[in-house]
Amino acid sequence: SVNVIAGKLVPQSFPGMIFLYGALGKIIGLSAIAFVSPILALLCVLVFYWLIKIIFDNNVAFWSALILLFLPPFWFNSGKSMLHNTTFIFFLLLGLLLLYNFANRKKVIYSALGCFSLGLSLFIRTAELLPVAITIAIFVISFWKIFDRKTFLAGFACFILPLLGLLALNYWIYTHFFSFNRQFMSLPFNR
Repeated sequence: SVNVIAGKLVPQSFPGMIFLYGALGKIIGLSAIAFVSPILALLCVLVFYWLIKIIFDNNVAFWSALILLFLPPFWFNSGKSMLHNTTFIFFLLLGLLLLYNFANRKKVIYSALGCFSLGLSLFIRTAELLPVAITIAIFVISFWKIFDRKTFLAGFACFILPLLGLLALNYWIYTHFFSFNRQFMSLPFNR
């Protein structure tokens, strides 16, 4: 959806997704953007398989991933290149998988990359802040003993980095830091 601010068309929602795909389009070319969401969907199936394998076993993970691979709504959303669902789910699942690897291997890189991936999921779809925050809180409470100060600060910094980018993007587009999916009647140039 689109809104008009000071005579310019601006995105009404999910500016992080637009910015990420736009930056990616500068690197790989605009015609290749149509393939990003389907490729992320395939990677989602693999990450989903690994997560289910951790929770249950190899057999359950295989059949679950196979069902996801042929799930029509999943591919319906993935086939629309600028729809944010697949990208959000990919970064969310990847972040959870990396955090689980951190819990097992206790390497700071897994914590940093997992938190960065979760931050990117919120960069894409900020409306999911509460469920993602609850998920992170459950993880931190469950594995509190394995966190040291360095690991916690690295994870927190990597989680906040994409969110700070989103605030900067909001200020650049809307001239307001906290303008998530709202009407822009209180902005100075609308008075």
